[in-house]
Amino acid sequence: MAHTTSLLPTPLQTSEPFYPVDWSGDSAADLVRVSGEAARAQGAVTHLRGRVLDARGEPVHVAATTPGRAPLVTQFYLIIEPRNERDKLFNALRDPRQREALFLRRKSADRLKSGALLASRDIVLG
Repeated sequence: MAHTTSLLPTPLQTSEPFYPVDWSGDSAADLVRVSGEAARAQGAVTHLRGRVLDARGEPVHVAATTPGRAPLVTQFYLIIEPRNERDKLFNALRDPRQREALFLRRKSADRLKSGALLASRDIVLG
């Protein structure tokens, strides 16, 4: 039986300023510690998990570049963050459903590491 559900695609956003354009100076792919910097990034580290789904809700098992289609770049926002209302990228999203698709709700993840936080969010490819 075919799925008839159609999920809202995860909104596209710019990769900058937070996602490095050039990873050559950082071999660990760690956004908390950057090569050449003595200190870690400020704030609470959040472990993010989720799935990559197609618009029917089926998991996408292989990532591929499709000619003529831009790669999905997005950002997530903490739902409790008061600065969201002043964020230009966040405010460019007028549809409340798109905003909801980018919200993260964190919870304690002490089983991963003492004091760790965990958020889960599925990414839907349209």
